Amino acid sequence: QLPSIQGAFGSHAAAPATAIVISTRDVTAFTLEGVPPASGWPVGQLTVSAFLASTGRARGVQFNVTVVPTPEPIATLPTPQFGRSDTQYTLAFQIWYVEPMLNISDISSVEMATAGLDGAITLTQLEVVDLSSLNGDGTAEDDCLFADCSKFILSVRTPASNPSGDSLGGVANISVV
Repeated sequence: QLPSIQGAFGSHAAAPATAIVISTRDVTAFTLEGVPPASGWPVGQLTVSAFLASTGRARGVQFNVTVVPTPEPIATLPTPQFGRSDTQYTLAFQIWYVEPMLNISDISSVEMATAGLDGAITLTQLEVVDLSSLNGDGTAEDDCLFADCSKFILSVRTPASNPSGDSLGGVANISVV
């Protein structure tokens, strides 16, 4: 008969081991899965306990794991990075560390800021063309279910002419909200 192994994450209630991988007279290997609270695991040290149900936590083992915060969302440089100011482009960015079930409708605006010769800043709304998830659909074991592993490709379209003047070059800053 296989042992009844329990596990606990921090102060959360104990739950049975998810799977016993192997159990012999000398060793038992098992997996534990902890479902985080709705607010997520607290950042810092989290004590994980594993023990036989018949003997309780006092006779089990404990180890610590470090819970790190989810990084702030970031975007890579667009592709292409350079082009003529009088040409329309579709730019593609990778966006990381946002909610993995993000939809195109969740993006309220994408703005491009350019500067004219007089230094005045012009803000232009860019057309959102596509948002492609690289996270899987949530059914495979390696699919991303949390922001700390999420990745998307966002495609936006620039205007056909530079709002600050077609003969001007320079840097454009793009913000996604």
